[in-house]
Amino acid sequence: MCRVLPLIQTVLGKAQKHQALTIITLAVMFTLIGGTLFSITQTVSLFTGIYWAITTATTVGYGDVTPKNTTGRLIAAGVMLTAIPLFASLFAVVAASLTAQEIRKVMGLDRRVPKDGYVLIIGSGPLVRQTIEDLSGAGRSCVIVAESKPGDLDGLKGSIHLISGSPLDEDTLKKAHPERAQQILITSEKDSEVLLSTVLTKHLAPSVSIIAVVTSRQVAQAISDLGVDVAFSSEELLGHTLAKSLEAPHASEVISKLLGSDSYELLEEAVSEAHAGRRLSEVRGESQDLILGVTKDTGVSIGVDEDPVLSSNNNLILIRLRDTQKGA
Repeated sequence: MCRVLPLIQTVLGKAQKHQALTIITLAVMFTLIGGTLFSITQTVSLFTGIYWAITTATTVGYGDVTPKNTTGRLIAAGVMLTAIPLFASLFAVVAASLTAQEIRKVMGLDRRVPKDGYVLIIGSGPLVRQTIEDLSGAGRSCVIVAESKPGDLDGLKGSIHLISGSPLDEDTLKKAHPERAQQILITSEKDSEVLLSTVLTKHLAPSVSIIAVVTSRQVAQAISDLGVDVAFSSEELLGHTLAKSLEAPHASEVISKLLGSDSYELLEEAVSEAHAGRRLSEVRGESQDLILGVTKDTGVSIGVDEDPVLSSNNNLILIRLRDTQKGA
Protein backbone atom coordinates (compact mmCIF):
# COMPACT_ATOMS: atom_id res chain seq x y z
CA MET A 1 0.00 0.00 0.00
CA CYS A 2 2.81 2.44 0.91
CA ARG A 3 4.37 1.95 -2.52
CA VAL A 4 1.13 1.90 -4.51
CA LEU A 5 -0.18 5.31 -3.38
CA PRO A 6 2.89 7.35 -4.50
CA LEU A 7 2.76 5.59 -7.87
CA ILE A 8 -0.91 6.48 -8.28
CA GLN A 9 -0.25 10.08 -7.25
CA THR A 10 2.54 10.34 -9.82
CA VAL A 11 0.40 8.97 -12.63
CA LEU A 12 -2.85 10.82 -11.95
CA GLY A 13 -3.88 14.45 -11.88
CA LYS A 14 -5.20 16.24 -8.79
CA ALA A 15 -8.88 15.41 -9.39
CA GLN A 16 -8.09 11.83 -10.33
CA LYS A 17 -5.82 11.44 -7.29
CA HIS A 18 -8.75 12.20 -4.99
CA GLN A 19 -11.00 9.83 -6.92
CA ALA A 20 -8.41 7.03 -6.88
CA LEU A 21 -7.71 7.51 -3.17
CA THR A 22 -11.43 7.20 -2.38
CA ILE A 23 -11.74 4.05 -4.49
CA ILE A 24 -8.70 2.30 -3.05
CA THR A 25 -9.74 3.20 0.53
CA LEU A 26 -13.20 1.69 0.04
CA ALA A 27 -11.78 -1.38 -1.72
CA VAL A 28 -9.28 -2.08 1.07
CA MET A 29 -11.94 -1.44 3.73
CA PHE A 30 -14.42 -3.91 2.21
CA THR A 31 -11.64 -6.47 1.71
CA LEU A 32 -10.49 -6.24 5.33
CA ILE A 33 -14.05 -6.34 6.68
CA GLY A 34 -14.89 -9.32 4.50
CA GLY A 35 -11.71 -11.17 5.53
CA THR A 36 -12.35 -10.52 9.22
CA LEU A 37 -15.97 -11.71 9.05
CA PHE A 38 -14.89 -14.75 7.01
CA SER A 39 -12.31 -15.74 9.66
CA ILE A 40 -14.91 -15.46 12.45
CA THR A 41 -17.74 -17.31 10.73
CA GLN A 42 -15.60 -19.99 9.07
CA THR A 43 -13.40 -20.65 12.13
CA VAL A 44 -10.11 -19.91 10.36
CA SER A 45 -7.25 -17.61 11.36
CA LEU A 46 -7.43 -13.88 10.63
CA PHE A 47 -4.48 -14.25 8.25
CA THR A 48 -6.32 -16.96 6.31
CA GLY A 49 -9.47 -14.84 6.22
CA ILE A 50 -7.59 -11.80 4.84
CA TYR A 51 -5.78 -14.07 2.37
CA TRP A 52 -9.12 -15.44 1.15
CA ALA A 53 -10.58 -11.92 0.84
CA ILE A 54 -7.60 -10.68 -1.22
CA THR A 55 -7.69 -13.63 -3.63
CA THR A 56 -11.44 -13.13 -4.00
CA ALA A 57 -11.30 -9.34 -4.47
CA THR A 58 -8.54 -9.64 -7.07
CA THR A 59 -10.45 -12.42 -8.89
CA VAL A 60 -7.49 -14.81 -8.51
CA GLY A 61 -9.56 -17.38 -6.60
CA TYR A 62 -7.13 -20.25 -5.97
CA GLY A 63 -9.91 -22.28 -4.35
CA ASP A 64 -7.73 -23.51 -1.49
CA VAL A 65 -9.93 -21.59 1.00
CA THR A 66 -13.69 -21.63 0.45
CA PRO A 67 -16.84 -20.78 2.47
CA LYS A 68 -18.33 -23.78 4.27
CA ASN A 69 -21.82 -22.51 5.06
CA THR A 70 -24.51 -20.03 4.00
CA THR A 71 -23.06 -17.23 6.11
CA GLY A 72 -19.66 -17.64 4.45
CA ARG A 73 -21.26 -17.63 1.00
CA LEU A 74 -23.13 -14.39 1.82
CA ILE A 75 -19.86 -12.79 2.97
CA ALA A 76 -18.18 -13.99 -0.25
CA ALA A 77 -21.00 -12.47 -2.31
CA GLY A 78 -20.60 -9.19 -0.43
CA VAL A 79 -16.85 -9.06 -1.13
CA MET A 80 -17.38 -9.91 -4.79
CA LEU A 81 -20.09 -7.25 -5.23
CA THR A 82 -18.08 -4.49 -3.55
CA ALA A 83 -14.31 -5.01 -3.63
CA ILE A 84 -14.04 -6.47 -7.15
CA PRO A 85 -15.84 -3.54 -8.91
CA LEU A 86 -13.86 -1.04 -6.81
CA PHE A 87 -10.48 -2.55 -7.72
CA ALA A 88 -11.58 -2.74 -11.36
CA SER A 89 -12.53 0.96 -11.25
CA LEU A 90 -9.12 1.83 -9.78
CA PHE A 91 -7.28 -0.03 -12.54
CA ALA A 92 -9.49 1.65 -15.15
CA VAL A 93 -8.70 5.14 -13.80
CA VAL A 94 -4.95 4.47 -13.75
CA ALA A 95 -5.00 2.90 -17.23
CA ALA A 96 -6.98 5.82 -18.68
CA SER A 97 -4.54 8.33 -17.20
CA LEU A 98 -1.51 6.43 -18.53
CA THR A 99 -3.10 6.24 -21.98
CA ALA A 100 -3.84 9.98 -21.98
CA GLN A 101 -0.24 10.74 -20.99
CA GLU A 102 1.11 8.56 -23.80
CA ILE A 103 -1.16 10.27 -26.34
CA ARG A 104 0.07 13.69 -25.19
CA LYS A 105 3.68 12.52 -25.52
CA VAL A 106 3.07 11.33 -29.07
CA MET A 107 1.46 14.67 -29.93
CA GLY A 108 4.28 16.57 -28.25
CA LEU A 109 1.96 18.10 -25.68
CA ASP A 110 3.19 16.48 -22.49
CA ARG A 111 2.13 18.39 -19.36
CA ARG A 112 5.32 17.67 -17.48
CA VAL A 113 7.51 20.74 -17.32
CA PRO A 114 11.25 20.36 -18.06
CA LYS A 115 13.64 20.92 -15.18
CA ASP A 116 15.04 24.15 -16.62
CA GLY A 117 16.22 25.95 -19.77
CA TYR A 118 12.81 26.27 -21.43
CA VAL A 119 10.94 29.24 -22.85
CA LEU A 120 7.68 29.90 -21.01
CA ILE A 121 4.93 31.37 -23.20
CA ILE A 122 1.98 32.76 -21.27
CA GLY A 123 -1.22 33.59 -23.12
CA SER A 124 -2.53 33.11 -26.62
CA GLY A 125 -2.97 35.10 -29.80
CA PRO A 126 -1.88 35.29 -33.44
CA LEU A 127 1.80 35.61 -32.50
CA VAL A 128 2.01 32.50 -30.34
CA ARG A 129 1.84 29.77 -32.98
CA GLN A 130 4.53 31.33 -35.19
CA THR A 131 6.72 31.96 -32.15
CA ILE A 132 6.43 28.33 -31.04
CA GLU A 133 7.21 27.08 -34.55
CA ASP A 134 10.38 29.20 -34.76
CA LEU A 135 11.55 28.27 -31.26
CA SER A 136 10.91 24.56 -31.85
CA GLY A 137 12.71 24.79 -35.18
CA ALA A 138 15.71 26.19 -33.33
CA GLY A 139 15.62 23.27 -30.89
CA ARG A 140 14.21 25.26 -27.96
CA SER A 141 11.88 23.63 -25.45
CA CYS A 142 8.58 25.49 -24.93
CA VAL A 143 6.05 25.48 -22.10
CA ILE A 144 2.72 27.15 -22.92
CA VAL A 145 0.18 28.38 -20.39
CA ALA A 146 -3.10 29.11 -22.18
CA GLU A 147 -6.79 28.29 -22.29
CA SER A 148 -6.26 25.99 -25.24
CA LYS A 149 -8.96 25.07 -27.69
CA PRO A 150 -9.12 21.92 -29.84
CA GLY A 151 -6.80 22.33 -32.82
CA ASP A 152 -4.85 25.32 -31.43
CA LEU A 153 -1.56 23.44 -31.40
CA ASP A 154 -2.27 20.79 -34.04
CA GLY A 155 0.69 20.10 -36.30
CA LEU A 156 3.31 21.64 -34.02
CA LYS A 157 6.42 19.54 -33.52
CA GLY A 158 9.24 19.58 -31.01
CA SER A 159 9.45 19.75 -27.24
CA ILE A 160 6.12 21.44 -26.42
CA HIS A 161 4.50 21.21 -23.00
CA LEU A 162 0.99 22.57 -22.52
CA ILE A 163 -0.43 23.78 -19.21
CA SER A 164 -4.12 24.26 -19.99
CA GLY A 165 -5.76 26.94 -17.86
CA SER A 166 -6.18 30.65 -17.38
CA PRO A 167 -2.95 32.71 -17.52
CA LEU A 168 -4.61 34.97 -14.92
CA ASP A 169 -4.79 32.15 -12.36
CA GLU A 170 -1.79 32.05 -10.04
CA ASP A 171 -2.16 28.32 -9.35
CA THR A 172 -2.07 27.60 -13.10
CA LEU A 173 1.07 29.73 -13.50
CA LYS A 174 2.74 27.89 -10.63
CA LYS A 175 2.29 24.59 -12.49
CA ALA A 176 4.56 25.98 -15.23
CA HIS A 177 7.30 26.78 -12.68
CA PRO A 178 8.18 30.20 -14.16
CA GLU A 179 11.12 30.48 -11.76
CA ARG A 180 12.83 27.64 -13.69
CA ALA A 181 12.31 29.16 -17.14
CA GLN A 182 15.16 30.64 -19.12
CA GLN A 183 12.93 33.32 -20.62
CA ILE A 184 9.25 34.25 -20.41
CA LEU A 185 7.03 35.66 -23.16
CA ILE A 186 3.65 37.10 -22.20
CA THR A 187 1.10 37.99 -24.85
CA SER A 188 -2.65 38.07 -25.41
CA GLU A 189 -5.27 39.65 -27.62
CA LYS A 190 -6.24 41.77 -24.60
CA ASP A 191 -3.70 44.19 -23.12
CA SER A 192 -5.38 44.00 -19.71
CA GLU A 193 -4.68 40.26 -19.55
CA VAL A 194 -1.02 40.80 -20.44
CA LEU A 195 -0.72 43.40 -17.68
CA LEU A 196 -2.28 41.15 -15.03
CA SER A 197 -0.31 38.08 -16.14
CA THR A 198 2.89 40.11 -16.03
CA VAL A 199 2.24 41.24 -12.45
CA LEU A 200 1.60 37.63 -11.32
CA THR A 201 4.58 36.22 -13.23
CA LYS A 202 6.94 38.92 -12.01
CA HIS A 203 5.94 38.02 -8.45
CA LEU A 204 6.52 34.28 -9.02
CA ALA A 205 9.77 34.66 -11.00
CA PRO A 206 11.38 38.01 -10.17
CA SER A 207 14.80 37.09 -11.56
CA VAL A 208 13.72 35.63 -14.92
CA SER A 209 13.86 37.77 -18.07
CA ILE A 210 10.33 38.69 -19.22
CA ILE A 211 9.18 39.97 -22.61
CA ALA A 212 5.64 41.37 -22.79
CA VAL A 213 3.85 42.09 -26.07
CA VAL A 214 0.81 44.38 -26.09
CA THR A 215 -1.07 46.54 -28.56
CA SER A 216 -1.08 49.89 -26.76
CA ARG A 217 2.11 51.90 -26.35
CA GLN A 218 0.78 53.27 -23.03
CA VAL A 219 0.29 49.75 -21.63
CA ALA A 220 3.78 48.82 -22.83
CA GLN A 221 5.18 51.76 -20.89
CA ALA A 222 3.19 50.79 -17.79
CA ILE A 223 4.60 47.25 -17.97
CA SER A 224 8.13 48.62 -18.39
CA ASP A 225 7.62 50.65 -15.23
CA LEU A 226 7.03 47.35 -13.39
CA GLY A 227 10.65 46.40 -14.07
CA VAL A 228 9.99 44.07 -16.99
CA ASP A 229 13.05 43.64 -19.22
CA VAL A 230 11.29 44.21 -22.55
CA ALA A 231 7.76 45.49 -23.18
CA PHE A 232 6.72 46.75 -26.58
CA SER A 233 3.67 47.55 -28.65
CA SER A 234 3.15 45.22 -31.62
CA GLU A 235 1.27 47.95 -33.50
CA GLU A 236 4.08 50.44 -32.94
CA LEU A 237 6.70 47.91 -34.04
CA LEU A 238 4.74 47.03 -37.19
CA GLY A 239 4.15 50.73 -37.92
CA HIS A 240 7.87 51.52 -37.70
CA THR A 241 8.67 48.54 -39.93
CA LEU A 242 6.18 49.67 -42.57
CA ALA A 243 7.46 53.25 -42.43
CA LYS A 244 11.06 52.11 -42.95
CA SER A 245 9.89 49.89 -45.79
CA LEU A 246 8.48 52.95 -47.53
CA GLU A 247 11.83 54.72 -47.14
CA ALA A 248 13.73 51.64 -48.32
CA PRO A 249 11.44 49.27 -50.26
CA HIS A 250 13.59 46.21 -49.50
CA ALA A 251 13.94 46.90 -45.78
CA SER A 252 11.12 44.53 -44.82
CA GLU A 253 12.62 41.83 -47.03
CA VAL A 254 15.96 42.21 -45.23
CA ILE A 255 14.25 41.94 -41.85
CA SER A 256 12.30 38.84 -42.93
CA LYS A 257 15.47 37.29 -44.30
CA LEU A 258 17.38 37.83 -41.07
CA LEU A 259 14.63 36.85 -38.65
CA GLY A 260 12.71 34.24 -40.65
CA SER A 261 15.57 32.16 -42.00
CA ASP A 262 16.62 28.91 -40.33
CA SER A 263 20.19 29.58 -41.48
CA TYR A 264 20.76 32.34 -38.92
CA GLU A 265 20.21 32.80 -35.21
CA LEU A 266 19.71 36.08 -33.36
CA LEU A 267 21.74 36.16 -30.15
CA GLU A 268 22.56 38.41 -27.20
CA GLU A 269 25.97 37.78 -25.67
CA ALA A 270 27.95 39.48 -22.94
CA VAL A 271 30.90 41.59 -24.08
CA SER A 272 34.08 39.56 -23.59
CA GLU A 273 37.05 40.82 -21.62
CA ALA A 274 39.02 41.04 -24.87
CA HIS A 275 36.46 43.48 -26.30
CA ALA A 276 35.86 45.52 -23.16
CA GLY A 277 37.24 49.04 -23.47
CA ARG A 278 37.16 49.00 -27.27
CA ARG A 279 34.75 50.82 -29.55
CA LEU A 280 31.84 49.06 -31.24
CA SER A 281 33.13 49.87 -34.74
CA GLU A 282 36.46 48.13 -34.03
CA VAL A 283 34.80 44.96 -32.77
CA ARG A 284 32.40 44.96 -35.73
CA GLY A 285 35.30 45.06 -38.16
CA GLU A 286 36.95 42.01 -36.59
CA SER A 287 33.89 39.85 -35.83
CA GLN A 288 32.70 37.05 -38.09
CA ASP A 289 29.18 37.68 -36.78
CA LEU A 290 26.89 40.51 -37.88
CA ILE A 291 26.79 42.80 -34.83
CA LEU A 292 23.56 44.80 -34.83
CA GLY A 293 24.17 46.82 -31.68
CA VAL A 294 25.01 46.85 -28.00
CA THR A 295 22.86 47.19 -24.89
CA LYS A 296 23.36 50.25 -22.69
CA ASP A 297 21.90 51.49 -19.43
CA THR A 298 19.54 53.70 -21.42
CA GLY A 299 18.54 51.09 -23.99
CA VAL A 300 20.29 49.85 -27.13
CA SER A 301 22.80 51.58 -29.40
CA ILE A 302 23.18 50.48 -33.01
CA GLY A 303 26.37 52.50 -33.41
CA VAL A 304 25.18 54.79 -36.21
CA ASP A 305 24.87 58.17 -34.47
CA GLU A 306 27.57 57.22 -31.94
CA ASP A 307 30.44 54.79 -31.54
CA PRO A 308 30.12 53.58 -27.93
CA VAL A 309 32.96 52.11 -25.90
CA LEU A 310 32.10 48.57 -24.88
CA SER A 311 31.96 47.49 -21.26
CA SER A 312 31.82 44.05 -19.66
CA ASN A 313 28.38 45.06 -18.35
CA ASN A 314 27.06 45.41 -21.93
CA ASN A 315 25.62 42.74 -24.22
CA LEU A 316 26.23 42.49 -27.96
CA ILE A 317 23.20 41.83 -30.14
CA LEU A 318 24.31 39.84 -33.15
CA ILE A 319 23.26 37.52 -35.96
CA ARG A 320 25.28 34.36 -36.37
CA LEU A 321 25.35 31.60 -38.94
CA ARG A 322 24.05 28.38 -37.42
CA ASP A 323 26.58 25.61 -36.75
CA THR A 324 24.91 23.35 -39.33
CA GLN A 325 25.65 25.98 -41.98
CA LYS A 326 29.25 26.52 -40.82
CA GLY A 327 30.05 22.88 -41.30
CA ALA A 328 28.51 22.72 -44.76
